[in-house]
Amino acid sequence: MKKTVLYIFLIAVFTGCATTKTKPHQETPAQAELEKALLSIKYGLVERSITFSKEAINLDPRMIEAYNTLGYAYMTLRNFNDAIYTFNRCIEINPNYSEAYNNLGVCYKEIGKEFEAESSFKKAIAIDSNPNSAINLAEIYFKKGDYDSSLEYLENALIKNPISAQALNDKALIYIQKGRTEEAIALHKQALLQLPQDLNLQFNLAEAYFRNSDFQLSKGILLRIKPQAKSEELKNKIESLLKLLDREYSGPFLPLG
Repeated sequence: MKKTVLYIFLIAVFTGCATTKTKPHQETPAQAELEKALLSIKYGLVERSITFSKEAINLDPRMIEAYNTLGYAYMTLRNFNDAIYTFNRCIEINPNYSEAYNNLGVCYKEIGKEFEAESSFKKAIAIDSNPNSAINLAEIYFKKGDYDSSLEYLENALIKNPISAQALNDKALIYIQKGRTEEAIALHKQALLQLPQDLNLQFNLAEAYFRNSDFQLSKGILLRIKPQAKSEELKNKIESLLKLLDREYSGPFLPLG
């Protein structure tokens, strides 16, 4: 029986905005506004973050971190035209600021401009081997079915950050496609060490166990995370996999954790 792929590929969107490391007594007015903008983003106050970012830019028109934060806020609101303009302004000021290229690539990807997205991600990688861009490119190649190229970019991302939950998860998805289920399970477990409460990661581990015919373990995870699932997408994936499990296995499940 063919086993449907139900994996959730963790998309590397909206990378973290840069922060300053200036000591408090050296903080400039522009840096103070930037810190307010970053805190606003952290607490979901996106409109306020835009206000503070613009004030930081007024005080210091060449503060690339403020432009990056402003672009991030626009991107969060799915105002991609303003986000693209803002990230390009950031790049004009500092052509070697890789996070702006990465975030620009995310915007292009979201509006369906895949060629421009790939180009931006590759520029970010050329600057400093940006791991976020490597993960983003890996996702693009994964969706094209080019698993070898996808794996190559993920390996590069893991060189920069060996404990990246996203890169570990996405590498596991490729191993599943290549029939290397035992290795995929090990990678999913490594990812969960970094984000143990992440329901998508837990679902992907359950899917890997299912692929490996470890039906008890798979069902145990699904029944545990089912009450916690909030998104309709995840709820539907859990239900679909449970139905597949009912056809394959009718015995008890092994609760984990």
